[in-house]
Amino acid sequence: MTLNLIKKGGNTNIINTVPKKMYELMDLYELVDIWRILNPDIEKFTFRQKTPLIQTRLDYFLISNNIQDFIVKTDIVPSIRSDHSAVIIYIKHLQDQSRGSGHWKFNSSLIYDQIYIDLLESKILSWINEYSTIKDKRVRWDILKYEIRKFTMSFCSKKKKEKHRIQDLLIAELENTHISLAVNPSIELQNRVDELSQQLREIEDHFIKGNIIRLKIQ
Repeated sequence: MTLNLIKKGGNTNIINTVPKKMYELMDLYELVDIWRILNPDIEKFTFRQKTPLIQTRLDYFLISNNIQDFIVKTDIVPSIRSDHSAVIIYIKHLQDQSRGSGHWKFNSSLIYDQIYIDLLESKILSWINEYSTIKDKRVRWDILKYEIRKFTMSFCSKKKKEKHRIQDLLIAELENTHISLAVNPSIELQNRVDELSQQLREIEDHFIKGNIIRLKIQ
């Protein structure tokens, strides 16, 4: 393994310190660095500091040597709440748990969404006209509530998909920027990493708030 696959910037004389001890433990317990095995010549780092600009692989997912064949994929992905990236692995034969339909709860944050408010007001006027022939006010009200619920669920679903689309684009750009930063370190690229991480934190906070509302967590 060449040194530039371990560290860039700062004191590069680290091969005889922490990595050496880690390799001794790996030999002792028959562990392997599965990410490096599946990515033998890729420059990716899990930790970086800005001043001075230093990038290193400090984080590992070590597995028993005899289960290598069970690993489908492994990757290093940016973390937006830590200066360490996450090492992830995908393992064969894990069954996805089925999810029930659950219960819908109105997301109160929508009352501050002007697009939602404007569209709903227009829809309500249309529904009132559409169901004007129904004489029973209680029935009309129930139908109106049903239409509002259906519209709101559809609106939230589209909004969530758009949020996820933007999140995926930001994550992809962040990963590419990390790769560029590993190959050609610069403060400009590190600043872009910071900007993308902040945008992703804001999206993540939005999803967290939604979960708090649905789960009624204090």
